[in-house]
Amino acid sequence: MTLARRIWKHSLSNVLKSAALTATVLIGLAGNSAAGEWEILSTNTRADVTAGNVFSLSYALYVSMDGRLWDTWDTTHYVRPFRLSIIDSRRNQQFDVRFTDIAFNTDSSGFICGEHGVLLETHDWGKNWVQRYFKEMDRMSFYGLEFANRNVGVLIGSITNDSVRFGAVVYRTDDGGKTWKKISNVDGTGFSNLSYDMTGERFIVTALAAVSISKDKGKSWEYIPLPAENIYRDSDLEGDRGIVIGYDGVMMLSLNAGLTWSKQDFQSKESLLDLNKYAPGFWYLSGTNGKLWVTKDFGETWEDISPPTSQALLGVQRKGPLLLTWGRNGVIARMDYRDSSLSR
Repeated sequence: MTLARRIWKHSLSNVLKSAALTATVLIGLAGNSAAGEWEILSTNTRADVTAGNVFSLSYALYVSMDGRLWDTWDTTHYVRPFRLSIIDSRRNQQFDVRFTDIAFNTDSSGFICGEHGVLLETHDWGKNWVQRYFKEMDRMSFYGLEFANRNVGVLIGSITNDSVRFGAVVYRTDDGGKTWKKISNVDGTGFSNLSYDMTGERFIVTALAAVSISKDKGKSWEYIPLPAENIYRDSDLEGDRGIVIGYDGVMMLSLNAGLTWSKQDFQSKESLLDLNKYAPGFWYLSGTNGKLWVTKDFGETWEDISPPTSQALLGVQRKGPLLLTWGRNGVIARMDYRDSSLSR
């Protein structure tokens, strides 16, 4: 896994309906990939793909930093030229939306968050979206969004001023996103990513030099500082195990549910960008220069399974036997694990 007055030239639903009618069809660079082999998909864009949600073996939805929404049917991409222009009520300055995360709490309902307080909601698998509003929304940027179940979700971000982040913003919902409550007394600066454990009870937020952990589904948070000489990007918890990743190959592991952390020697100095949990102890890890690794032992050892690209991979997600990763300059890659040794 973001009240300013917003001036819309057309309603959001009309924009999306028009976009759907004029969608450009882009075909993947290859046909169906063989089991265990990478396939690079063509998106015909240089914009960074920042987040994705994999629904099934044939359908996925992505968002990008230029305010576009993408959906994937098998190897075909229907590009929705959906972009918003928002007027900043404080400075009368127009800017483009940058989407940062996407999360669904049911098969058909979900949210997109972004910079400048953007929070969009859908109830039809992403076909149409409605803007949600919070107080002082123009001063917030949201960077992470997760649902532990269909009702409980957490939205994180920072107060922003001229693109500079300061302070922490956390909102929580317990009714599937119908209402959001701002959580006070949350420490942290530069929130970047949000994860939850497989029980749905604990959330962990990554900040520039710390993590904040909630053990009560986001109601209260404990701030845990990390070595200040590093910059951290993502984190996750599972049982008593925890992992934090960051730039320049920084990796920290915890054996006591995140109370203390120790540095782990990692095999690469690439910047580590995103973690995705597939099963207990089974994480995928993406990085710069097209690097992708997998661990099955809670991060003690890692196997390099990088796709054939040199672009930084900003996200990774596995759904059943399908693994997808995405990143800089519109890159999307996928692997079908059926009959592959990696699926066991």
